[in-house]
Amino acid sequence: MKRGRKPKPTRLELLQGNPGKRPIERYPVAPETKIPPCPPHLDAVARKEWKRVAEELRKLGLISAVSMAALAVYALAWSRWIMAENKIKKAKDGALQKTPNGYMQISPWLVISNKAQDQMLRVMAEFGMTPASQSRANAAQAEFDFGDDFGDYLGRGAA
Repeated sequence: MKRGRKPKPTRLELLQGNPGKRPIERYPVAPETKIPPCPPHLDAVARKEWKRVAEELRKLGLISAVSMAALAVYALAWSRWIMAENKIKKAKDGALQKTPNGYMQISPWLVISNKAQDQMLRVMAEFGMTPASQSRANAAQAEFDFGDDFGDYLGRGAA
């Protein structure tokens, strides 16, 4: 049985506005905004992307210690995508390859690239990092006038 759309985190909902005018949860359980430690199993490309994305998510208040696994999935998918795209670029036939019988087939690197893109997009949607969510969000406005205890709860106080 379908339940409808997945609920968005309150912070993301506040950044994007509330065009449907539905009630927003006033006192959500919100973990402290902080960048979790980068997992040691990430390769150099994944670590670089981790640092880049984690800082941007911190500025928006969309990352916490519990975000480590999701961000690790994103960073690993990014690394695999870059590796696969480089392999495709270096291949003689690009995204195709010849079988031993002489037939052309899709390169396994293209399959890896496509799967990595799918993984990245799923995680990006969770963090509000897709172009569609960016166009709805006024991310430049990092502070809000909550006018109630909610701002105090978040550690900013009422403006």
